[in-house]
Amino acid sequence: MKKDSRLLAWLLPPVCFAAFLLILLACSNYCIGFKEQAGIFFFGPDCLTRYMTEPAVLASVLGDFLTRFFFMSEWTGVAISMVMIVLLWLGIDRFMHSIGASVNSRFLAIVPAALECAFVTYPNYPLSATISLVLGVWAAVAVAAARNRNLIWKIACIAGVPVLYVIAGASGALAFGFLILSLTYEKQLFRIIAVAEIVLLPILGGWLYNMSGKAALVYPVPVGYITPNIALVALLPLLICILAFIAKSRQFKWWLAFPVAVLSVGLVWISKADDDLEYSIEIGTHAYYGEWDKVREMGRENHGSRYGLFFYNLSFARDGQLPDNLLSIRQHYLADGLFLSASKGENYLSSFYMPMALIEIGDFAQANDCALLGQTAMPGGYSSRMMVTLTEIAIASGQYDVALKYLDILSRTPGHMRWASALKSKIMEGDIPEKYLNWRSRSSQENDVLFAQGD
Repeated sequence: MKKDSRLLAWLLPPVCFAAFLLILLACSNYCIGFKEQAGIFFFGPDCLTRYMTEPAVLASVLGDFLTRFFFMSEWTGVAISMVMIVLLWLGIDRFMHSIGASVNSRFLAIVPAALECAFVTYPNYPLSATISLVLGVWAAVAVAAARNRNLIWKIACIAGVPVLYVIAGASGALAFGFLILSLTYEKQLFRIIAVAEIVLLPILGGWLYNMSGKAALVYPVPVGYITPNIALVALLPLLICILAFIAKSRQFKWWLAFPVAVLSVGLVWISKADDDLEYSIEIGTHAYYGEWDKVREMGRENHGSRYGLFFYNLSFARDGQLPDNLLSIRQHYLADGLFLSASKGENYLSSFYMPMALIEIGDFAQANDCALLGQTAMPGGYSSRMMVTLTEIAIASGQYDVALKYLDILSRTPGHMRWASALKSKIMEGDIPEKYLNWRSRSSQENDVLFAQGD
């Protein structure tokens, strides 16, 4: 029976992670890839200075840098996210073994990994949050594995939570603090200090970085965006600690592995971002990359999404065919048709999508304001997609100095470096791409038939 349990411990986790991967690829591929459009990372001291003013410095830099590669293909974002989740699982498993747990603890470590896998499907759950948790868990592994418990080891136990909050963020600091509680000490002093640090973390973190206690408790996960339940995010480190206590007690039997595996896969399926959000982001991504045939195909399969109807109408409006195809699908009376409300209280996806329609009708002033609103609405105040849109609007409007400033920033980003450098060279040579000249011909400033002067 012991041989069977060891064999199961090696075979079942890969099966679970294969199931996680299939769920992410099939149901949340575009939600994960959207993170590249919703943020930005550019090389330079000004960028690093921005990170130094907030907690989770190391996790944010690594997370934002790796997120820039999500644009490379449809599955790159999923692959990078899965690598981090596997590292998290390995860290939890290694920690449980360090405190004397049996090989069966490997199954328990799948549960928090499954919950984190569900979290990454949300567009505004940053990769840096997963990296934060990975750093915290592996820091606890290093402390648990240390045999020589000298002064340096004691300092690491005491200073671990505040140091990890600065370099990894709240998830990593809390994970380290909770896991310290599951270690056995000759004295209870370290446990008392760990509890005090966990309790004071949101208070002192919020005071030091000028944010609310709720925001400080889950940073770098933004509060008030399309993210998973904030309470679940904050309680995930506690769940890891509880599972470590269970594993340490050696009460987990090998035959419970199958229910745990089913529970883990079910957690990912139930807790992931909903299908309507995935649909809205997928059709918007196809439009962003100019795949209008795919947009029309998805628009015909629309089941009530306002964004699906918007892009379906826009795909025909671009070719002057909207009147002939207006009734080819149901135009819901509560939908926005060819326009979206992009006010301050609206879902920021509207601000992301509406400039495309405004550009088509030649209203560059409104398109520019809408794109600026979409950019400033992001947690970091920057968006690569909106910066590209602002660049194209500036070129079409003839504001080349403004366009060159945006291109200077984009030329320092891993994802848009080549595109920005090539376009910058063309503008400086006076070779404006035909695409933007066609946009200018539709400008409302040159051909305003609705609000003519004197009317």
